[in-house]
Amino acid sequence: MTSSTAFAALGVPPQVDAGLAAAGFTAPFAIQTEAIPVALTGVDLCGRARTGSGKTLAFGVPMLARM
Repeated sequence: MTSSTAFAALGVPPQVDAGLAAAGFTAPFAIQTEAIPVALTGVDLCGRARTGSGKTLAFGVPMLARM
């Protein structure tokens, strides 16, 4: 599986990026674009966004990347 998405440009590892693509996630929402690169550095992060804006992936993707 070697599909690439816009998540790769945020620094998401290829394995996680491929999983996102397979699940149909090809473009990040605004909260994800802002939060993922910061969270991948390992610093604490607090984000605020409306319901349905993608917060779960904004925090979940960096956790998967660190596993």
